[in-house]
Amino acid sequence: MKHFTVPKMSIAACAALLISSAPAFAGGLGDAVAEPDPVMPPLAVPQANSDYYVSVFAGANMLSDIDTDYYGSEYSVGFDTGFVAGVTVGKKISDTLRVEGELSFARAAAADFSAGYNGYTYVDSDPADGDLDATYLLVNLWYDFPSTGPMGYYVGGGLGGAKVEGDISFDGASYGYGPGETKLAGQIGAGLMYDVSQTLTLDVGYRFKYVGDVDFDDNDGSGVYTGGDVQSHSLQAGLMYNF
Repeated sequence: MKHFTVPKMSIAACAALLISSAPAFAGGLGDAVAEPDPVMPPLAVPQANSDYYVSVFAGANMLSDIDTDYYGSEYSVGFDTGFVAGVTVGKKISDTLRVEGELSFARAAAADFSAGYNGYTYVDSDPADGDLDATYLLVNLWYDFPSTGPMGYYVGGGLGGAKVEGDISFDGASYGYGPGETKLAGQIGAGLMYDVSQTLTLDVGYRFKYVGDVDFDDNDGSGVYTGGDVQSHSLQAGLMYNF
């Protein structure tokens, strides 16, 4: 039997060839497998992380006629539509209840006045000038109806105090409703809320505010107009920020 002998030089050459080609082969594999594009994390969306909130609001203030007694004579003042604006700070005490403090200011311009005595009217809708202001400090409690979407409804009311001030003259004269009083005040209301985002809520609502039995000093200092009830209807819109 014949035996073939492979020269040692040939074996060594083959080994050297394999070793030298290994990095190139590995590099080719690396080029063939593409690295994945980096994945960017999603942008963080601001979310409310507490039960506290603040809100600002403004709207139209429709003040009812204010009737008073002036030493047996009856006076009544009518008003044009004015404005109301305010701020609240509140806390959600449950899924459906909110308690808040409200500081608000309302103004309406006098339009006309009437005067009478024992059922006889001797002044009927004569012009009146000036404004009536009311500053309210109230504690409100609102009930939010359960809702599964971004829109919800609420009802409620509040109690507190109001400082009422007049600066009204009757038909250009020096007399009329002047400085008023600070009295117990209350309100009831309802509205619609819409979540614009996780932290911002749009609030559109109605409020009825009442301050009873307010006395006004006469502007000329000669007497007092007594027993005026300040009743206002407001349509307002606001924006609430949830912390």
